[in-house]
Amino acid sequence: MSQTLNLQRAQKGAYLSLVTYIVLSIVKYVVGTLYHSAAVRADALNNMTDILVSIAVIVGLKISIKPADRNHPYGHLKSENIASLLVSFIIMFVGVQVMMQNFPRLFLNDYHTPTPITIIVSIVSGFVMLGVSYYNFRLAKQTKSRSLHSSAVDNMSDSIVSLGTGIGLIFTQFGLPIVDIILATILGALIVYTGFSIFREAIFTLSDGFNERDLENYRQDVLEVSD
Repeated sequence: MSQTLNLQRAQKGAYLSLVTYIVLSIVKYVVGTLYHSAAVRADALNNMTDILVSIAVIVGLKISIKPADRNHPYGHLKSENIASLLVSFIIMFVGVQVMMQNFPRLFLNDYHTPTPITIIVSIVSGFVMLGVSYYNFRLAKQTKSRSLHSSAVDNMSDSIVSLGTGIGLIFTQFGLPIVDIILATILGALIVYTGFSIFREAIFTLSDGFNERDLENYRQDVLEVSD
């Protein structure tokens, strides 16, 4: 299968992630606001940053399909990394804002007990993202798309975060509402870390860094061509 066709197939996974993140971020933000859960709102903002990441992946894949030209003799494969680099700054900014909004509340006794529906929403969204992650991992393997594989890893981490948030919120039902604010602050830190990870990977690729673990993938590609 040609690289162009693989990239086109990989876009399906990126679009699936995008639509899922849009729906989940809206549902979580509304539920978190109506039912007084800072953690669920923070998780919603986390998903909103993932919307930007998904858009960057889609744009990058679309541009990468373009053939080489006189100005780009080696193709456009690095376009996605440039988009990811820009997105990483936005993600880190959002994470810092989440931390600044919630960390001071730990010392102001400013917390509410979320209702059980926030737990249900978090756990259900966690399993939804688990399904999306599984689909994207399979598609990334079939299309050999690095960006889609990274997106699948992100899907998996978001699934774990949502499930962890839901489990953590259970403690708020037993007289520990502060857990909600602690979770929100931790989520803010995770958002910052996600942004930094994307920044680091984009810089590594743009500076022509080479990961020795990719050597085996290249060897397999050569063997397939020779066959």
